[in-house]
Amino acid sequence: MNSHRGLKTGIIFLGLAGALAAACSQDPVVSADCKYGMTTCKDGCFDLNLDEKHCGECNTACKKDESCLNGQCGICSLPTQECYGTCEDLLKNPDHCGGCPIQCSKEQVCNDGKCAACPSPEKRCGWYCANTLTDPLHCGECMHDCAKDQKCVNGRCE
Repeated sequence: MNSHRGLKTGIIFLGLAGALAAACSQDPVVSADCKYGMTTCKDGCFDLNLDEKHCGECNTACKKDESCLNGQCGICSLPTQECYGTCEDLLKNPDHCGGCPIQCSKEQVCNDGKCAACPSPEKRCGWYCANTLTDPLHCGECMHDCAKDQKCVNGRCE
């Protein structure tokens, strides 16, 4: 009788071990074969924060028009981020500078995610600083273009 009991225990143990091995093979694991920050999935090493075929977890693919950012599928791709339903460049957009709710003043531009004043004699024209005395795209005032054969001299197209 003892040999049957040992056999049953061995079969149960092997069954549990097999179930655990099968469950573990489905889970992502960090492997010595992958670089730091990468996760081993069945088909290779992936960054689950950015990979559109393995977004957030192995084998979770984003839709065709989506990208993977911080492990979540969405419509924005780097360097943009979703702010209130639209993709915004938080490094350059003065209306969302460094974060969705952060707005620069009318005189400031967004430089690498930080609001900054334009150096004198430049002023803010849209997202950029421009010298309205010499810039042929902002001559005399923002968005005033000189003709192709003209230059901007002291704020006048000549």
